[in-house]
Amino acid sequence: MSQFMICKSKSNLAAYGKCLVDNNICNKKMLLTVAQFHFQSFNMEDIWSIEHIHDYCDQAHELQNHTNAKIYQLLDSLYNVSEVIVLWYGDDYKDLDNIETKEELIKHVKNVLISSNLELYLLAKGAA
Repeated sequence: MSQFMICKSKSNLAAYGKCLVDNNICNKKMLLTVAQFHFQSFNMEDIWSIEHIHDYCDQAHELQNHTNAKIYQLLDSLYNVSEVIVLWYGDDYKDLDNIETKEELIKHVKNVLISSNLELYLLAKGAA
């Protein structure tokens, strides 16, 4: 299993991942299912799959100083340009923790990644 992340954003997030309109995107069917479940309406051009999120989680867990981990820089950047951020593990995408602020998002992710669980289940309202 793996950690997944999608963002709903009008911004071009190609620096972070692939748009769902991309035919070469991995797990496209599952990502589309998750988007349909969490977003009442959307354009596929606004849904982005963020790559390497599982690796970022592993890196944060292994670092002694979690605040320097790439995942926090990534979340900080994506929060500002996203309407919604969704993180889930495997195929368990339905029952997610609701996050209202950037501070709450970072704190929640840090708490999970400090533990031995390493599985993030959240839906965060972004600033965009």
